[in-house]
Amino acid sequence: MLDNSVAHRSIHTTEKQDSFPDPKRFPSIAHRVKIRSLSGRFAVFPVQSTRLASEAAEGRQAVAEGAEDAARQSDAPMGSSDVHICRNDATNPNARAPRGFNGLPKAGKELIVDGTALLHQIFKSLKVQSVCWTITQPSSFADGTPFQKDDYKRWLRGQSDFTRWVMEELGRELTRLGLPNRWLYVIEPQEERWRVYGVLAPHIHAVIPNRWIPTKQNPHKDKGFGASGYWALTIEDLDDIIARCAARVMGRAVDCRSAGNVDKIHGLGKVGQYMSKFDKIGNYFSKGSRIMKDIQESEWSGYIPSNWYGSDKETRQQVRSSVEVHELGEGSLFQAAAAIAAFNEVYESETGKPMFACVHTHWIRKNGERVPYGEPVPEDAFPVAMTGRINHLRDIEIGTMVLQAMELNTIPIPLEHLDSSY
Repeated sequence: MLDNSVAHRSIHTTEKQDSFPDPKRFPSIAHRVKIRSLSGRFAVFPVQSTRLASEAAEGRQAVAEGAEDAARQSDAPMGSSDVHICRNDATNPNARAPRGFNGLPKAGKELIVDGTALLHQIFKSLKVQSVCWTITQPSSFADGTPFQKDDYKRWLRGQSDFTRWVMEELGRELTRLGLPNRWLYVIEPQEERWRVYGVLAPHIHAVIPNRWIPTKQNPHKDKGFGASGYWALTIEDLDDIIARCAARVMGRAVDCRSAGNVDKIHGLGKVGQYMSKFDKIGNYFSKGSRIMKDIQESEWSGYIPSNWYGSDKETRQQVRSSVEVHELGEGSLFQAAAAIAAFNEVYESETGKPMFACVHTHWIRKNGERVPYGEPVPEDAFPVAMTGRINHLRDIEIGTMVLQAMELNTIPIPLEHLDSSY
């Protein structure tokens, strides 16, 4: 049971807002928590069949989506700008947008972020290394001729085939070398080329397995008969895959000398860095960024990739099955935030670090508009979800237990009398 003073004192530090709305603004109804057990992201949301869901037509949809927003962190929360990424084609509002037009969907973001943690666990158990393989779109042919605008557009027309061919060839190489055929990738719009050169030139980040062989010669370091170690799946092997697939797309040899890069993902800290990086790639397609809107309204709108992410089938299935949903009983989001804040205060006093981070309550107005993060909550707004994450990957197990054990009706509200007519 939480002390009233602790709950009241802690709620402000959890939300990271100057003024927290009156507890009377939070209706007491049945809630659930969705926990992504691989990444530690979570969302607390009201059960859709409550009176809250009938406040507004768009509000109903917002409630339904509340459980799927656990991936969004507080640096780019729901409704953080006026940019509107919708399901329609910006160049033709009456037509439904083609597949991929609006970028990375929530399911894709969850797969990439949670899948990164999953693959690290799998690779570690198999005693192989996790590496990030980055494939940057080439900008010239093998004879030195630079790509022109039409060449970039030809590449984009073949982007889906290129990505599929690359991952197929990668799978064959992994199998040949006795490495697990497990992988995932996300495509990034490469903001710098767009801003500086005005061309859409996506590049691919892939998490793949590899094995370091200490007795193997490194062609970039070793001279004579010495051996300092090198990868089983070499950088040259990966570059050859890129070159072959690029030539199939462009119809001639392409300069791929600087297209590929391999970076070892070592330890949970580095895994967390890549999860954060991939999470931010997803924000290119959220309301926090204008890049997709600019691309949608440009001459490149017809060349947007049809798909921005992917993985092997087993990884996709394991990520989906890792999501847990638990009943929290009758109560309010205020009580959930109070419980999390109070636990954070106790846990931080004992360990020097909070258990939960980026906790944020999402609000929507009766006309369906979302309230931007950090702005005062209007009188006609109501809460639709509270999202956050377990601060460290190593704490996911205990953090999950805390979230599962919350019973909202047992958490005190720091007011003696509440108006129940909301």
